[in-house]
Amino acid sequence: MAQTLRVVLSLLVFISMFMPLRASAQVGSLHAAKDLASRASLAFQAERYQQTIRLGQQAVQIAVQRDSPDLIWRMQVLLGESYLRLGQAGQAEAAFRSAQAAVDLVNGSLSSDLAKQRFGVGKEQITARLIDFDIAANNLSQLFEDAERGRARAFVDLLTHTELSLSDDRQTNLLVRALDENIRSLRLDHSLQRPGSARSTEIKLEINDLMQQRAALMDKLASINLEWAAAYSVRYAPLVQIQARLAANEMLVYAVVGTQVDDLYLLLVQANSVEIKFIRNGHLVLNEALIELTDAVALADKFMQEKALVSISEALEIKTWPQAKFLYVVPNKQLHFVPWPALGLGEWVSVLPNGSWLLRTVKNSVQNPVQLIVGDPDFAGDLPQLPGARAEATLISRHYNVEPLLGKQATASAVISRAQKKLQVLHLATHGVFDYQQPLRSALYFSDENGGVQSMSAEDIFRRPLRADLVVLSACETGIGRVLDDNDIVGLLRSFYMNGASQAVNTLWPLSDRGAQQLMAVFHEHLHLGSGMALNKAVQASKLAGHPPSVYAAFTLNGYTPYSATP
Repeated sequence: MAQTLRVVLSLLVFISMFMPLRASAQVGSLHAAKDLASRASLAFQAERYQQTIRLGQQAVQIAVQRDSPDLIWRMQVLLGESYLRLGQAGQAEAAFRSAQAAVDLVNGSLSSDLAKQRFGVGKEQITARLIDFDIAANNLSQLFEDAERGRARAFVDLLTHTELSLSDDRQTNLLVRALDENIRSLRLDHSLQRPGSARSTEIKLEINDLMQQRAALMDKLASINLEWAAAYSVRYAPLVQIQARLAANEMLVYAVVGTQVDDLYLLLVQANSVEIKFIRNGHLVLNEALIELTDAVALADKFMQEKALVSISEALEIKTWPQAKFLYVVPNKQLHFVPWPALGLGEWVSVLPNGSWLLRTVKNSVQNPVQLIVGDPDFAGDLPQLPGARAEATLISRHYNVEPLLGKQATASAVISRAQKKLQVLHLATHGVFDYQQPLRSALYFSDENGGVQSMSAEDIFRRPLRADLVVLSACETGIGRVLDDNDIVGLLRSFYMNGASQAVNTLWPLSDRGAQQLMAVFHEHLHLGSGMALNKAVQASKLAGHPPSVYAAFTLNGYTPYSATP
């Protein structure tokens, strides 16, 4: 209840920010909408829900006339909460679905990034409420769609003001941002016109034309790289298309969360069946098991690590899952930090950013296969050296018969210059860290040409791309990112996806250099089998060599499908 009231109060602040205060006859309705929204909010706080609904509906009516989707979705959330408190679930669901449609329209022509960050709880609330409705109705197809839309919105929001270079020196980024600015300006102008006037109609036609231009540009981007389109617009696929892509021996494990954030729901999707698994307080139990594993890794206690893996498996109730040879996981919350390859699930497990990823068909895009292997940059005493990483890079480079970048040669500028033409494999054995508060500042570290250390953040990679089909981040903490409100995760991986990577291998925690060296050598030796089977063989070899879970459980496969490019 307290959280809901905070959302409502934020509504008033937001409306006051966006309502223009010009002295003209047309502004009266905008003042009226502001007044109605304020009175509806106060009525809600006083638990006068019928009055809230009456006032809120009037405000929505004006917002529709004035083409103000921001106001529409916030008022519809308030209406939905009011209907819920009156026990009118059908009307509540309709209100939240209207809110979702309005939010997607806002995301289609991006509004202020700061405003989204400030009021993002409202968007999360919409998705959580709709998921509750879907679960209650056992409507698993709608559940999948609502969850996918939430993930897509979170990603668009994060990148609102990021200068994406894509493949055309930021020209596409500038074009999209210009379209968005024009759409915002026209919507503001439209809100000041008399409904039904000639100017009002003219502006609406202009807005529709710009939105069509934007949609066409998104389709063009999606035909090249779906991640590019996903950075600017809410895009998702229905569950039936996902099932059609799954082979008989494959399963998609798709995590969703409703308003009861500690409960764990897993959609278990196979080609001919879909079921939902409910684990009460599952996130709490899983979190305890993950903490147990983290402590065991820190203590270098092999027995405790193995015991923690059992606890993780039990927390997820893996023994009750349907059988599958190959698994895809779309995680949320703590599931982003599960060491999937170490849990004995089929031959391989691939972590995907969303379910629609399965529809991608990636062909080998490298005409002349080139590998870039980087290891143990010279940190000039600012960071510990990584002798194991040097040995790892040297061994792997011999496999490919290429010269690695080592020591002082392993500068950020050298890596960038060699990765402008798309590589087949980019292997980085260096230090890496994550920034939880600002995920785009998560970084890898290289030698500085003038001595010392130079960082390369996720945002740097957006702006100055490193292009490769397969990216291997054999470094500390490179798999950790920030879990967004709608359960997407952003860190270094997503920046590589944006620049054409179809698959990546990363680490969840700091590694034993020697163990990582051996595991990565086996992985690259078997890449011709595909990244999934290569990592499976590397994990099995690490186990046979007697390495603890802190070595073989640290690596996670991401983005891989049988349609991914084969190095």
